[in-house]
Amino acid sequence: MCPSIEVDEDVYAALQERAVPFVDTPNSVLRHLLQLDVSGTQPVEAANGEPARLVVRARRGELLSERAYEMPILEYLVSQDGEAPASETITAVGQVLASQLTPTDKTLNSSGLIRWQNRTQFARLNLVKSGDLDPTSPRGIWRITQQGRLRVGANENGS
Repeated sequence: MCPSIEVDEDVYAALQERAVPFVDTPNSVLRHLLQLDVSGTQPVEAANGEPARLVVRARRGELLSERAYEMPILEYLVSQDGEAPASETITAVGQVLASQLTPTDKTLNSSGLIRWQNRTQFARLNLVKSGDLDPTSPRGIWRITQQGRLRVGANENGS
């Protein structure tokens, strides 16, 4: 049997503000705040041989913005004469953003992928949609467009 505790209305309101609707309970919010394992989640083995970690849905503000990945992708591709393998580009972006990545960015998502690497791929998709990357480049190769080159040039000039 679990012990019960009483909390005042202010504490309960603060828990509600931090909860993900239809996902969290007061207990899971407290576990998250106290950095304890979140019950009800499944451990996932990291691809790099690190110990299993519990997969928890990231909360708003815990991840580096996808937009932050865009310029490092474009700048790396310019430095590589306009195209590079996806894996090399992702690694280079990780090196550029290493000091900005949050602890949550470095955890695994529910698919078992490292969050920052997955977000780099989503940033690439946004760059394709915006016309900065070539949608017809071969699978596994990321290629910048003239528009993307102009965006890098404008960024370097402080525009």
